Amino acid sequence: MLWINKARMDDTSAAVVAEGLYALTPVATPQGWVRAGSLVAGAEVMTFDGGPTRIASVSTHRLDPRAPRAAWPLQVPMEVLGNTEPAVLLPEQGVMLDSDLAEDMYGEPFVTVPAAALEGWRGIIRVPPLAQTVVKLAFDTPALIYAGGDMIVVCPGLPMLSLAHGDLGTSVPPLGPAAARHLVGCMMAAEAQERARHDMAG
Repeated sequence: MLWINKARMDDTSAAVVAEGLYALTPVATPQGWVRAGSLVAGAEVMTFDGGPTRIASVSTHRLDPRAPRAAWPLQVPMEVLGNTEPAVLLPEQGVMLDSDLAEDMYGEPFVTVPAAALEGWRGIIRVPPLAQTVVKLAFDTPALIYAGGDMIVVCPGLPMLSLAHGDLGTSVPPLGPAAARHLVGCMMAAEAQERARHDMAG
């Protein structure tokens, strides 16, 4: 859900939320790392390809611990996505991958995928949600921001402003769920083959 006006809005009731950042997630700003829950509209954050960029709106939501398994978040071990500490991502949260296979398959080394597609890769697993606060950051146009180290996540643009700018996506191509899962499956297979070759050589 995206808010059209540039104000902070809070939804204190629990809901099934599938994207956004946990409030305690560190986000890179020109002044250093700031927890997502402390950011407000008008604050600047560092973006992957646009430098410091102002936040257009911030909304907060509470996760529902009774959410179905399809809405469970994913636990990401340290360093798997460049995160400097273990991270938790909601299933529809877009995250950037840098992959030689992506370049071979799609002509681009950088792609964004929904976090759900990463399940099973390098120890990423589903975990039951807790009743915690999730923050949704939106910008005038979609942005890629740094969260918890070198992990790069997608934040949406405000629909009307993105349309006015003619910019409905980031500079990095997104993969839909099926294509993303196919890419990750190929990455897992390639890594398994590499481990097998290493074991045979050893």
